[in-house]
Amino acid sequence: FMPVGGPGDRPPATPALEAAGLRGIDFVGKGDILASAAAIDRADLFVGNDSGLMHVSAALGRPTLGLFGPTEWWLYGPWGPKTRTAASNETRGQFAPIEDLTVDHVFDAVLALHDAYIVETPANP
Repeated sequence: FMPVGGPGDRPPATPALEAAGLRGIDFVGKGDILASAAAIDRADLFVGNDSGLMHVSAALGRPTLGLFGPTEWWLYGPWGPKTRTAASNETRGQFAPIEDLTVDHVFDAVLALHDAYIVETPANP
């Protein structure tokens, strides 16, 4: 688990890094866009909000899950054969905030990407 982002991403990344313990790699605010792209290129899977780094991941051909709130995921989502989106407005209505995106919805999308592109053995047999 490696959160990537700028210094402003520190507050939301801290609880996740603490939960990850020794399995976490803290890359928040540690490099410029090129360093972040290099880190993403080494990842097995990228999960992130509607951001430039999400598009970098998709452009690098990494399995990419874009998380969306009420914005047009079909227009601004990641492009590429190994990309998917999870959006709050898929399950909660047109103007649902990203906070309405459920953990189960994201987890199911991560499992689908994982099973399709990462391992020989499915994570959810």
